This record gives sequence, structure tokens and C-alpha cells, in this order.
Amino acid sequence: MEKALPEQMSGGENDFESLMEESLKAPRPGDVLVGRVLLITRDSVIIDINYKCEGQVPLAEFLDHEGHPTVREGD
Repeated sequence: MEKALPEQMSGGENDFESLMEESLKAPRPGDVLVGRVLLITRDSVIIDINYKCEGQVPLAEFLDHEGHPTVREGD
């Protein structure tokens, strides 16, 4: 079995570093994220966005034309 030379490993390490930096970037207003609904309160939806903390979105963003939520906990 051959061992990788340091020059050969650096590309992979740089790729891993880039992926880590990308995953740790804080979401900014306007970003579209994928997550899982954890909780629906009277006025907001709490969403796990796989970041340090959960996302909170106004419930009004998830209401249909009759005023019913279009998401459920676990979605």
C-alpha cells in the first residue's frame, strides 16, 4: 500500500477546509435554506437549519389562503 505524499494530501485538505468554512457560514437575510420544522407556535415556526441555532420564521409565511398552516412539526 502506498502512502500519500504531503503534496498529494494538500488538495484534499484544502477541499475539506473549504467545505468546513462553507458549513459554518452564518445564514444571511434572504438566504433560502432547507430545514425541518421543530415547533409551531402561535406566531412563528421554529426550524432546524443544521446550524448553531434554529431558524425562526413568522407563521404568516406558512399560511394558506384560508389562514391554515401549510407545514407541520416534523416536515
